[in-house]
Amino acid sequence: LDRSSAASDVYKRQPFAKKYTSGCLSFYEHDLTYPDKQKIMQQFERCLFPGLDQDQYQILWVQHQDKDRLELNFVVANVELQSGKRLQPYFDRADRPRVNAWKDLVNDHYDLKDPNDPLNKRELCTPNNLPRTKIKACEAITDGLLRVAERGDLKNRDDVIKTLEGAGFEIARTTKKSISIKDP
Repeated sequence: LDRSSAASDVYKRQPFAKKYTSGCLSFYEHDLTYPDKQKIMQQFERCLFPGLDQDQYQILWVQHQDKDRLELNFVVANVELQSGKRLQPYFDRADRPRVNAWKDLVNDHYDLKDPNDPLNKRELCTPNNLPRTKIKACEAITDGLLRVAERGDLKNRDDVIKTLEGAGFEIARTTKKSISIKDP
């Protein structure tokens, strides 16, 4: 009996509400060598499943490059194959520090672009389902604030608020990490 048919039988019998967990390793780079991708996937599995042998879990990898970058997507059956018990591949509070440390090591080892470097941070992140007109408005506001910052006129958060209000925007709310403006 091969591993995939045994996994399929166990998977079909599981009574769990969440039958699988999925995720993605996303790279700035368009591609890596085949051996490097294989090593990265194997190392990720060891990071995600510490103490488990390969015959105790089932994972499927799918590669995409349609967004001008390499993505290695994965799907894990939420069942430990030997016992048939539920497998929780990732619990954020407990696993994030280990996975982030692994990410940093991989980025350094393979000389990949570091997503934590402030120089690589995107100035604007918008939801995919935002209407095009709102995306254009967000881009215009962001570009305007960046131009003011490049001139050296933004020294702190209060300067950002004053600049927005000076441009005719009404501040709806402020939190420690965000400033919300009312839709004009």
